[in-house]
Amino acid sequence: LTADNLCPDCTVHWSTGETGPSITVSTAGMYTATLSNVCGDSPASGAVAVITNTAPAMPSIAASGSTTLCPGQSVVLNLADVCAGCAVQWSNGEIGPDITVFTEGLYTAIISNECGDSPASDAIPVITETVPAVPVIAASGLTALCPGESVVLSLADVCAGCTVQWSNGESGTGITVAAAGMYTAIVSNVCGDSPVSNAISVTAEAPPAAPTISASGATTLCFGESVVLLADNVCAGCAVHWSNGGTGASITVSAAGTYTAIVSNTDSNLCGDSPASNAITVTIHPPFVPTVELSDL
Repeated sequence: LTADNLCPDCTVHWSTGETGPSITVSTAGMYTATLSNVCGDSPASGAVAVITNTAPAMPSIAASGSTTLCPGQSVVLNLADVCAGCAVQWSNGEIGPDITVFTEGLYTAIISNECGDSPASDAIPVITETVPAVPVIAASGLTALCPGESVVLSLADVCAGCTVQWSNGESGTGITVAAAGMYTAIVSNVCGDSPVSNAISVTAEAPPAAPTISASGATTLCFGESVVLLADNVCAGCAVHWSNGGTGASITVSAAGTYTAIVSNTDSNLCGDSPASNAITVTIHPPFVPTVELSDL
């Protein structure tokens, strides 16, 4: 601090007790000076206020709402209790005590005054989300189920933080299904629901019913004759197996015996074989042996 307008042969006396035309101060206070000569002291000078300050403390950021943003949404990030005369600089280049954020990123802020910059604030991550994509269901095996069997339906690559809702009311990335029906799923997050997935049809299968066999004619045959045995009540896509090793919906037999048939599904014998059909017995007449009689002439 320097005193001007000094008279010749005058001495400057400062309120700190120091003397001289100037002093150096480093503490806050109100500083004045007087002049003295042989005739006495001048009135006190005008007071100069010296204020001490420090660099700002580390700021703390608060968000006005969720920092996970869906399309078209934004969030306000702000600093409370910003010191008077201080300036705020954000990591995205904006200034001011608050900013409105639309884009994903890590946001920090520093506060500055004439003494320097504060440490950087803690970072607030802002995440942008969208409605989940259409999920795809996969089955762990066959979806045609025999009694007591089940199949696992699952979704791969489910987004982090998303939930899965199945058409049967269950939730989770995978479900075990034992009942026939059409199964779909949707995936949800904070931005809404995905479109509905592909549908998987689960069917309940059973072993085929027993076939009914019949003969096209008499089942008592003479030598050289034959009869056709026919299988009815055969399920679509099923194969007929006869007790003599024959296959197909009908067989022609000429040998004596008892004949039955079973039915099996052709899809890897799905659910097994049917019970045996009714039995048809084929017999052969014994050969005719003439009797020769000798008569007395």
